[in-house]
Amino acid sequence: MNRSIRAVTRPAALVCGVIVPVLLVASGCASSGGAASSARAADSGKPVNAACPMMPEHEVPQSGAATVVYKGQTVGFCCSDCVDGWQSLSDSEKGKALREAMAAR
Repeated sequence: MNRSIRAVTRPAALVCGVIVPVLLVASGCASSGGAASSARAADSGKPVNAACPMMPEHEVPQSGAATVVYKGQTVGFCCSDCVDGWQSLSDSEKGKALREAMAAR
């Protein structure tokens, strides 16, 4: 492959493979509701937890709770701020927080 072609192909691959997906995710999160509202729309099931995984001392409202789908389970939160905090956790932190919230039931 010609050097000039390689020089153009690498940046194009970077833009298509990394930058574009990151911008798409970021733009979804910046819209009203963001990724959390998309997750809420995807599953309208009852939350598996009674206590908020981010603030276990708070209960998840019986109706109208902020929710996300995590590994096929609907997770409820006391407020939308907790959903934002949940999104920033690692997968292992999410699992631990959900287990503790379910145990608080």
